Amino acid sequence: DDPECLNVCYGARMRDFYVYIVRCADGSLYTGVTNDYANRVVQHNEGCDPKSYTFRRRPVQLIYAVHFEDVHEAIAWEKILKKWSRKKKEAVIADQWEILPQLSWSPNRTAFFVQKYIRFSVMVTF
Repeated sequence: DDPECLNVCYGARMRDFYVYIVRCADGSLYTGVTNDYANRVVQHNEGCDPKSYTFRRRPVQLIYAVHFEDVHEAIAWEKILKKWSRKKKEAVIADQWEILPQLSWSPNRTAFFVQKYIRFSVMVTF
């Protein structure tokens, strides 16, 4: 992409990108990426887009923002966060990175492996 175009399009220094999370009035979380998180929160609260997720969930409150110098890295982190559970997002917000592995544990997935192991061990025991 043309650096000048990016600078004009994003309206900020080219190395200022943020992934942010807001808590909506209904308690839900919204994750986005922007070059100016303070202005973006104002836009959410003003209700600029009636089709947006936050429009009917105003007001919103900024609860997390992290800076990136590369827009592609910011977008990648946003996509990861959007796929994560609420509990994992809340761990990131609270800076509790060490509990993420526990929150990634899936009872169904673990049960599948346990059942597979038990079946295998039953088959090979005499």
